[in-house]
Amino acid sequence: MTKAIVLSIDSLFEKDLEFVKDLPNFKSILENCSIVKNINCIYPTLTYPCHTSMVTGVYPKKHGIYHNEKFEPNKKNSDWYWYSKDIKVKTIMDVAKENNLTTSSVLWPVMGGNPNIDYNVAEIWAPNREDDPRETFEKSSSKIIMDDIYNRHCHHLDWKFEPNLDFFGVNCAVDIIKEYKPDLMLIHLATLDHTRHDNGLFNEKIDEALIMNDKWLGKIIQATKDAGTYEDTNFIVLGDHGHLRVDKVVNPNVLLKERGFIKVEDGEIKDFDAFVNSSGISAQVIVNNLDRLQELRELLEEYKDELFIESIFSKEEASELGAEGNFEMVLEGIEGISFGNDLDGSVIKGPDTKDYKFAVSTHGHLPTKGNRPPFIAFGPNIKNGEVVEEGDIRSHAATILKIFGLELDGVEKEAFDFIKQSKKICYKLK
Repeated sequence: MTKAIVLSIDSLFEKDLEFVKDLPNFKSILENCSIVKNINCIYPTLTYPCHTSMVTGVYPKKHGIYHNEKFEPNKKNSDWYWYSKDIKVKTIMDVAKENNLTTSSVLWPVMGGNPNIDYNVAEIWAPNREDDPRETFEKSSSKIIMDDIYNRHCHHLDWKFEPNLDFFGVNCAVDIIKEYKPDLMLIHLATLDHTRHDNGLFNEKIDEALIMNDKWLGKIIQATKDAGTYEDTNFIVLGDHGHLRVDKVVNPNVLLKERGFIKVEDGEIKDFDAFVNSSGISAQVIVNNLDRLQELRELLEEYKDELFIESIFSKEEASELGAEGNFEMVLEGIEGISFGNDLDGSVIKGPDTKDYKFAVSTHGHLPTKGNRPPFIAFGPNIKNGEVVEEGDIRSHAATILKIFGLELDGVEKEAFDFIKQSKKICYKLK
């Protein structure tokens, strides 16, 4: 009766292991695990593209999730890519369901409304903080969850704020494990990432967030013991991306507006030929008027130093890096800056923790930069004691499925070789 729980601790770094190795629950895992110390991520290193690559085994140019948020420049709170219908390829959850495994997802990005998840708590939030979240969750999460477990724990919710959302998610996950014993479960917790955005890479606040995650890890492990499934459960604990410090925020759209690329009336964008859409330390340049593409490129090259641009990637060059979307170029910032979306005021401003993309620490950068996340695995189908220096985030999908003796067609990277394939054979239902 093989089972697997995948716990994503958003922005967990390999360097964090030096601190968490002495925390009780991480310590118990790290003494009995195999590990890939540094995972090479995808571009851009944003949460939703990264998590989608984990469950599809392919780059964003194939799975279609190339940003956290949908491009809605006049909307105060843009919708994110919450729903699995936006994923263009098959995921591990689809394969699991085809093979008669029971599935659960708790706050895992881009899993809202997935018909192949039995017990689904979508990562989603209402349009505004004052809105009742129930209607939003009902549109995206499993009815069986909304009828019972949601009611028990929704009092923790405060819109998208952390650690409230994680308190809600952990408690839902614990109840799902104990009551439904799913075969494959995905859990995503974001408090550590939010703490880094607000406070920087390493400090006392980060230590507190890691301690909190250790306690949550313990609750999840204890739930499997209470359910009688611990001996059958394989645990995977991982991060999704790194972070880099932000000293200043650069707003190229101020320049584009001055040069007539963006037209604004009554405080709203009425039309634009080009718009630089921040993805943190990189930015995706959306072009509506291709006749001005060369002019735009020359303008950005002219002001490359003033805008603190390290690289300007063409659409084709971005594709070679695995990124494709509704953009014609990608800007990569130099160390210490992120890109903003402001249209007015100074081109250069200070960090702003009201938005993760412009905070004192953020991501979205090339995956070759900065800290990288680990992949930690232990359980009955995991070899013990193997240490691999680096791996690829696209290997996660094949690795998770190999635990069950299953495969996902089209993955771009093979499974890590410390998995002992399950003796359980899953037959695809006819």
